[in-house]
Amino acid sequence: MSENIVKGIMPALVTPLNNDRTTINVSALRKLISYHKSQGADGFYVAGATGEGLVLSMDAKKKLIEETVNEIGEDGLKIFHIADMNFENTKILAKYAQDAGADVISAIPPIYFGYDSEDIYNYYKEIAAQVKIPLMLYYTPSANTIIDTALFLRLSEIDNITAIKWTVKDYYKLIELLSQANGKLSIINGPDECCFADFRQAA
Repeated sequence: MSENIVKGIMPALVTPLNNDRTTINVSALRKLISYHKSQGADGFYVAGATGEGLVLSMDAKKKLIEETVNEIGEDGLKIFHIADMNFENTKILAKYAQDAGADVISAIPPIYFGYDSEDIYNYYKEIAAQVKIPLMLYYTPSANTIIDTALFLRLSEIDNITAIKWTVKDYYKLIELLSQANGKLSIINGPDECCFADFRQAA
């Protein structure tokens, strides 16, 4: 998978819910996507931390995928976070997103139970094997799982792992990874506020 399609400005969508706090508010979702598209968004990251994907039901996640694909159409990159606390659900959602028309799937690493590097590698390898579209690694402190540069580089050898959502403020580690990845990984910035930082003001 030579071409890396993950680039541009891709807002992380909030997930609008109905008053039952369970089902997707489709009307609000369409308005939200339409607004971002009018402002020049190149794509969308759906059901991540901002979208509260981990706490949505499987039915809600599937509905979110379907409606987002329909609304975005061919006018933007469609990235869906598919990780679930139940790994079987993660694999189901990976295939579901691909079949529905996702361009990219994404997943945080396994969390809470203290997984080692081999566990994390096998986790991502099995997710990647479910689909033919790109898989984006989602690296965030909220997952409480450390991935070192060596493991990132090893994961980049898996054919359809092509990108990282870097929601970490450790830019030393980011630069180290970029210098060693030899163009194999596209890294998109997660902490939006860092894009606006003007360090000259602190000088």
